[in-house]
Amino acid sequence: MKIILILIMLFSVISIAAQEANDNTENKDYNMQEPGTLSEHFSSQIAREFGTDKISIKFSENGSAKEIYGDLNKSITATNQLEKCFQLFELHRNLFGIANPRQELKLYKTTRDWSNGTASDIALIQVYNDIKVIGGGYTIHFYKDGSIIGAHGSLYPSASQVSTSPLIDEGQAGIIAINDPRAKNSTAEDIMSAEIVIKEYQKVCRLAWKINILNPEDMLGADFYVDSQTGEVIGVSNSLRIDDPNLSK
Repeated sequence: MKIILILIMLFSVISIAAQEANDNTENKDYNMQEPGTLSEHFSSQIAREFGTDKISIKFSENGSAKEIYGDLNKSITATNQLEKCFQLFELHRNLFGIANPRQELKLYKTTRDWSNGTASDIALIQVYNDIKVIGGGYTIHFYKDGSIIGAHGSLYPSASQVSTSPLIDEGQAGIIAINDPRAKNSTAEDIMSAEIVIKEYQKVCRLAWKINILNPEDMLGADFYVDSQTGEVIGVSNSLRIDDPNLSK
């Protein structure tokens, strides 16, 4: 049953064994890997790190691992599942692109027995100086015996380089948000909440104000992300939290 679970999780994941042996990235750090690629050199390095070559992995655009499945338990000594998660990230900091897992990852939720009692998950969110990183987080999958059989998510290594001192305050950010054309004639009374967050924009993490506005025309909520240094609106998501594609250009 454990083998079947791992095989299911491997669906759509790039296998290390299938990577091109001639990829000229042997002198690169993990964080410089091209999306979805691994050289033969790094395949061997990861196999040594985890003590097995039966590891499948996929990288994100920022070079950190976004999917990894197989037996990930080498050198993990903890018995508590959350502690096992932290040990996994501490043992493989470069692979995941996170320097201080215990400070930069926080428990979000635990899901138990989701596969007829054979598996469970722990979901973590990424933070920096206790500021939430939008879209940053990881889910770790456990077999019923407590072993880690896979993990997936998105982490943003550059979040730790962000200055967490805003130059624009909450009030100024709110004014900028309601004056954006997409706010559809909203006023200050339509601002439901404001929160300082870290958000990636144009492949760089920025400190931003997340301004939630309840639009009076359609009564739908929208989050406006205002760069706390420049005042630029760097993202808008609707009530379904779908990023505005026009802002990704």
